[in-house]
Amino acid sequence: MPATEPPDDLAGFPRTALDPGATLFRLVLARDPVTGTPRAPWFFSSLPSDHPGRFDLPAPDGSCCFSDRRYGAWLEVFRSTGLVDRVDVEKRRLLTATRTAPPLPVADLRAPQARSFGVTDDLFAGDDHTLPQAWASGLHRAQFAGLASTARHDPTAVARTVTLFGRSGPRTRVRGWHTAASRPTGDTALLQELAPFGTGVLSRPYDVPVTSLPG
Repeated sequence: MPATEPPDDLAGFPRTALDPGATLFRLVLARDPVTGTPRAPWFFSSLPSDHPGRFDLPAPDGSCCFSDRRYGAWLEVFRSTGLVDRVDVEKRRLLTATRTAPPLPVADLRAPQARSFGVTDDLFAGDDHTLPQAWASGLHRAQFAGLASTARHDPTAVARTVTLFGRSGPRTRVRGWHTAASRPTGDTALLQELAPFGTGVLSRPYDVPVTSLPG
């Protein structure tokens, strides 16, 4: 059964909370590919857009997407790609955002109770983003701070995509969150998580250490 338009009344829609200490992950380009200037780690994308996101909101509001798993952040960027060239990976940073403020309520689209409101996996897996965007707008109007959904590119359905709502545009800091950025190529935990999915970093030949043979 396909998903339906969000009802006008979303009172009682299931929710979950991002508690203090909750950690989310986002894989971002370190620099603007055109200007070369450093990019803000947070970006709330909005409509209209040449590359609209699944749960984008109309400007002046926007949406910033994370995963609650390291590997989920990677899969949402590189999707069905196998090994990724190290040069491409080195252009990116793994943003880790940790909740430092009181619990943040977000709509739980994965909860069993969401079914009675018209939610199905069409919202997470379809190529047409029109209906998911309508749901994001409806949940935003219902005063949710964001939503939790299934990550489309995780076949295990374990990783959650967590979409946070906020003012449209880039931001260096967001109140209530502590953020840190690291190189994904140096994140052992990430690389171990990626191995079962058949993806990871492809090293160039010059990355292979040279060993001198005995004479």
